Amino acid sequence: MTATGIEIRTRALERYPALGVQPFPLGKTDGVGTTSYLNDGIRQKMSTLSPAAGGDAYLRATQAASGTASGSAATTLTDATAPFVASGLIGAVVQAATAAGVLTYMVITSNTTSVLTGASWNNGTPSSTSAYVVSFGYVGKLTRRDPANGYLYVSPVFPAVTGAGVAYELWGMGIAPDDADRARDRALEERCSNWRPMPLSVLPDVTAWSTSAYSSTAGGETDAAATVQTMDFPHEYFQQSMLVTNSGADGYEASPSYYVQDGDRYRVVGWVSTRAQTASVRARDITNTADITISETATFTLRGWLYFELTFTVPTGCQEVQLWLGGASASCIAEWAGVGLLPVGAEVFTLPARVRSKNDVGCVYARTGPTGTNQGSAATPELVEIGCDREFSAARVKLTFPGGLPDCGVFWDERHYYTALQTAYMTATDRVTGDTASTDCPIEYVTAAMVCELLEGRAQTEELQAVLLRATMDLAAWDEQLGPEPKQPEVTTRPSPYLSRV
Repeated sequence: MTATGIEIRTRALERYPALGVQPFPLGKTDGVGTTSYLNDGIRQKMSTLSPAAGGDAYLRATQAASGTASGSAATTLTDATAPFVASGLIGAVVQAATAAGVLTYMVITSNTTSVLTGASWNNGTPSSTSAYVVSFGYVGKLTRRDPANGYLYVSPVFPAVTGAGVAYELWGMGIAPDDADRARDRALEERCSNWRPMPLSVLPDVTAWSTSAYSSTAGGETDAAATVQTMDFPHEYFQQSMLVTNSGADGYEASPSYYVQDGDRYRVVGWVSTRAQTASVRARDITNTADITISETATFTLRGWLYFELTFTVPTGCQEVQLWLGGASASCIAEWAGVGLLPVGAEVFTLPARVRSKNDVGCVYARTGPTGTNQGSAATPELVEIGCDREFSAARVKLTFPGGLPDCGVFWDERHYYTALQTAYMTATDRVTGDTASTDCPIEYVTAAMVCELLEGRAQTEELQAVLLRATMDLAAWDEQLGPEPKQPEVTTRPSPYLSRV
């Protein structure tokens, strides 16, 4: 389940209503307004409301300017009766339907009082009589109410006359919706997290490999297409996987290159599900443009997930290697997850720059279960927790294994932070982008973190203090639910046990 930007903001107003103007922080218009006001007679036409109520409030309208086109072309849509504000919809998105009923949209680059113009429609020119909707992400100050009619007056004016069905939000306490969006994104990037398993490896995770044309340094695709997949029940071994679909013989997805010394030994570990034909792992000598001999069987068949461990020795004269994942036929389709490359006998590993602190490293495990010998091997991991030292080295976190790694694949729990939904906040396009973008962070989790981030630096009233206290308690409860407490280094540091393959 995913949550969008507008859903997160809406949930914040629902769960912490003091952030909005009481009693109706959320609404949808039920009549035609003007460029100066919204018309919501259902919620706002109340004699008990003062015209000055909510004078410090901001109003955000997330959709407006609906109507029926009177003409269309490859880069325009015309509504001869529409009183748009000239140049007021630049950056907004207009959606309409083609003659075949297919939804198409265009980003508006200029507009007159009746014509919307953009670069092109994304899915074909709409019908000249199509219904249309313009989404513009308006934000302005609520200047006054008219309770007798249910009008909400704003400044600056709307870029188009507002009709029925326009969704809007009211934010009180001097809180601007753009500030709420910034707080939401800081919460996702810095406060909300969960634990995700990662292979210990000297290569990036397979889902981060290049999917561009092949390069001997950066890797990439040859005679294949690679796409990142989200793993799900009942085989959610990792958060994501890489699906490699061949389009020619010997198609593959290649890792970035890794520099080596001849005579070094390496272990390749990972999971594979072969959807069609025969999948294979190849270790490639980039220096001499030749395959490196792998000691074990490196080909796989059938759809059931298999865990594999393979080893190879760097040949004489080889200075650079890559992993190639794919198949030997033009019709091979294979899915790969948790793929890692481990130097045999290594004791120190530097973790990626995204790992911010030692406490972002959870438990570390050796996988002692069976390798690719049967279709059940992926589901019988037999993970054994092993000890390691967590240290800083040149501003990076490194893991040290006294006595070297066990003779197995090694995996670790990484505290994962989420991605922001938008990068800019001041234009209509930015707001629409953030409203429609989604995250897999649980909505209640990010909502609580967003409210904490939003209110902690503000001057506190008694009402805001109560909101912040509740959000802080909600956030603590979610932090406790989403994974084990990070184990401190002194708790987990101990010699690695002797492990043997089952």
